[in-house]
Order: sequence, then structure tokens, then C-alpha cells
Amino acid sequence: MLACIATAAACSHPSIDEIDEVFHRGPRRVLCAAGLDDSAGNDLDSVLSGLERAAERKEILSLYAHRPGGTVPVETIRKVVEEAVRYDLATVSYAQLAVGLPTGTRGGVSLSFDDAHVDEWFDMREMLAYYGANVTFFVSRFDRLSDEQRDKLHQLADDGHSIEAHGLRHQNAPAYVEEHGHDALMVSEHHAADDGYLPSPLLVASAFAAVTSRIPISVSALLVNLYETPRLAEDIAVLDYLSKGRVSYTMGLGYREEEYALYGRDWRTRGRDIERRIEELLRIWKSGEVTPAPYSKPHP
Repeated sequence: MLACIATAAACSHPSIDEIDEVFHRGPRRVLCAAGLDDSAGNDLDSVLSGLERAAERKEILSLYAHRPGGTVPVETIRKVVEEAVRYDLATVSYAQLAVGLPTGTRGGVSLSFDDAHVDEWFDMREMLAYYGANVTFFVSRFDRLSDEQRDKLHQLADDGHSIEAHGLRHQNAPAYVEEHGHDALMVSEHHAADDGYLPSPLLVASAFAAVTSRIPISVSALLVNLYETPRLAEDIAVLDYLSKGRVSYTMGLGYREEEYALYGRDWRTRGRDIERRIEELLRIWKSGEVTPAPYSKPHP
């Protein structure tokens, strides 16, 4: 399936309540997540205005951060979850967003944390429990975690938080997660990153598909604006055959201007461009303009 959210696309500077893309209310192709990290430039008043809108319009506001006490003050996180309770907002995982939410009478907030800051995440455990907040942790560098840190992730999962894969530094990770009954593999996309992760998500997803047979694979997010659409349609269709339809995609805007500059793309028109490219992608598959047609019908 083509997922309709673009996680980790930092939509900052305007007040968050003015950014429609960070709110989920019914089907749409692109949904950004607004950054809580200091570097995202969203001050607390802006974030709280987003919570107020979510409550008033019964929408889901998506927020993300990385390292509590490092990239984002713990007090900011505490204030966000405190205000979510005051507005009677439900906490929603990204897994729930991906499959679609039933129409309800209550707004919500989807709060996630990225990378491998397990100790700092665990330090928030009591605070999150106090406010009844369930969040999503996207974990990278799993092979570098200590046994103690892995146990902490299990405890967070037992508390009701969602633990998802966010990266790969473990060559046997795909086969391991399938053999041990886990539910998903995920890769993301970045270019010119200091750690080298990950400019070629479709290649890595193909490698995952080759050593697994059951587990769903998600490319989240695929930076659509950096590709030529006909070639992207072909590559996705071929991967759809290799995986027998197990790969899904979150079409993302991206949040780093340097990636757009690297590929000669216009940063200012990225919102319009991604809508146009997704429309073109769907049209190409439907018309048979390129081959092969996708394995999944009508498309991944």
C-alpha cells in the first residue's frame, strides 16, 4: 500500500496550528510530523496551539523528537503530554496511523522519538505513565544496544508504547526479526548524512525481501521529490514482485534543504511537487506507460 503519512518531515516556522500537513483526519497522501527538537524551530506556544486545534477539530497531531534532555528539553515533553491530557486528546501510535483510524469524536496526538537514545527514553517512563501517554519509539542501531538497554525497550513495550525499527546496523536483522515473530522492518532515506545512513532505501528493502518471506517491509519515508518519477515507478514495481507485495511506502517531503540542493530540486515548491509526483506515479502504473505493472493490484 502507499502509506499516506510522511513521518519525520519537519514542518516548522509557521505556527503548528496553521500547518494542515501535520494533522491527520481521514485519508490523505502526505502527512508531516512537526519537530519538537530545538533545531526544528517550533516553540512551545506553537506546539500547544497545535494541541488546541487537534482538540477543537478532532484531528490527530503528529509530533516527533530525538533525545530527551539533549535535542529537546524534558520539560517540553512533559508540558506536551500534560496539555494533551487537559485537552482530552488520545495518544495514537504510528502503527495505528498507517492502517487508518476509525472516525471518532475525540482528537489525539501521535508522539514519536527517533534513533537509539534508549536510556533517555526510559528515564521518561514514570512521567509518561503518570500522564497515561503512549508513544512510538523508532529504534536504530539495535545491534549496538546493551542487554540492559534491550530489556528497557521490552519494559517500555510492556507499558504499552510502540517499538518500531528505524534503521539497520545489524546484518542479520531482517531474518532475526522474522524468525522471532516480530511484525515489521523499516528503512528510511537520507543523503549526505554524517553516518552514511541511508541513501538507497529501495536497495536495502530488496536485500530484506531476499532473506525474508513473511514480514512486512516499510520504506518510511521515501523522498519522492528526489527521484525521476518513471524510473521510481519501475523500481517500486520490480521490488513489489521481489517481495510479493510485502513492501509499503510512506511518501515523504524530507526536512533537509541540503538534500534538495544536492539533487537540484526546488525546496520552496516541495509541497506542490510531491503531490504532483504522487499523481504522476499513480497515473503511470494505471496507464501501463512503464513495465512491469506492479505485482500488487492496483499498486503497492
